Amino acid sequence: MLSRLCAILFLCSAAAAQLPNWFLRSTTGIPVDNNGTCTMAHDPVQGRSLLFDHRSRTTWSWAGSSWTAHPGSSPQGLYGRLAWDSLRNRFLLVTSGTSVTTTRVFAWSGSTWSLINQGTPFLSRDNFVVCFDDRRGVLVLHGGLQIGTPDFAQTWEFDGTAWTQRSDGGPQGRHYHVMAYDASRGVSVLFGGRSDASGAYFADVWEWDGSQWREFFGVRGPAARYEASMAYDVGRQRVVLFGGRSAQFNDLFDTWSWNGSSWQQLSTAARPSVSVGAMTYDSRRFVAIFASPLNGQTWEMLDGTAAQASFTAFGAGCAGTNGTPVLGASGSSTPRLGGTFQMVLAPTATHVLSQSFGVIGVSTTQWQGLPLPLPIGAGAPGCQVLVSIDDVLPLTRVGSSASWSLQIPFDPQYLGVQLAVQGLVLDPGANALGLVVSNGGRLVIGL
Repeated sequence: MLSRLCAILFLCSAAAAQLPNWFLRSTTGIPVDNNGTCTMAHDPVQGRSLLFDHRSRTTWSWAGSSWTAHPGSSPQGLYGRLAWDSLRNRFLLVTSGTSVTTTRVFAWSGSTWSLINQGTPFLSRDNFVVCFDDRRGVLVLHGGLQIGTPDFAQTWEFDGTAWTQRSDGGPQGRHYHVMAYDASRGVSVLFGGRSDASGAYFADVWEWDGSQWREFFGVRGPAARYEASMAYDVGRQRVVLFGGRSAQFNDLFDTWSWNGSSWQQLSTAARPSVSVGAMTYDSRRFVAIFASPLNGQTWEMLDGTAAQASFTAFGAGCAGTNGTPVLGASGSSTPRLGGTFQMVLAPTATHVLSQSFGVIGVSTTQWQGLPLPLPIGAGAPGCQVLVSIDDVLPLTRVGSSASWSLQIPFDPQYLGVQLAVQGLVLDPGANALGLVVSNGGRLVIGL
């Protein structure tokens, strides 16, 4: 049973090593060029990250093991920035440039880009930053550079239909800076960059709450830099920053996290071999992803220092002859590394031919190409498959309840891994198929 669980855990785990740490995951896939400019964002619904490469104007997706190319339409514009629109469940790409006369917004259908907005709401620009404000449902854009003009200090927002300028204050005009949305606090976090007009290089951190900018004075943290990469770590509710270049044009390879009040430098045994690329965060696998066209490499950072073991029930079961079975954690048991996670399925049928099973899956959105939840059919009305069926285990039944003991190996590569579970009961007389199911459960393996 343990070996079968390990095989499932391997499907969604990172490599084992000292934590936190960066791991080299791929050296092929995305195009290689000496520019290194690309942009990434993550789709938590489908569990994949999208990368758009500026130089080749190609689109790629990453689901945790390899890159997939998506040939087809090539969005217009010399420079672009990606974000995930959590309100409408789509990727948005904003393109512009110093030598073009319009700013465009494209939406990704899953196979091609569609133009949804174009015009001249503001002067075209390069090296701006964007992020999506989940709480207010708007795309936030700041700064950028237009040759022959001062660096922009403007803050614009796109509501899915039109652009609106929200501020011309706050952070000094700049470009090559970074910005990410902190969903736990409902603010857009901005850091660093440079100004060609003033010759300044920045190490300041600002937050935009939708109405005003707030600067954090006197906070010690990363040195001034430009072309860094930043993403929001959903699991640990903090922003992660990597790399970039210094005011002396030196490559920087340090990793930092921002919790809303202070910076913490993360010491890692390994790190990406180039300092400029793009970063996003995979909220399903709990890893930060960094990719760079400078060498075509893809790295992932696993930071398990704060991973919390948890079990969360979702969905609902269907009624059997003894009631609707409910799957839950036993007492205060949690799915911890090196421990045994205890669950209880009750009530179950007491018929002599009744048997209870536990289903383990790696997805709650699809199975065998079919979307979840999946109705079982007319023979079992109201019953739904809630998790992908990647393994089925017999459970031990005593009376009207069944116990499920899930032994988790002590291996750091499983830290932060998320699995899905559901109970299944053979229940003669309950319906035409003679089976009922429980609610589902999401478990996160922690310390």
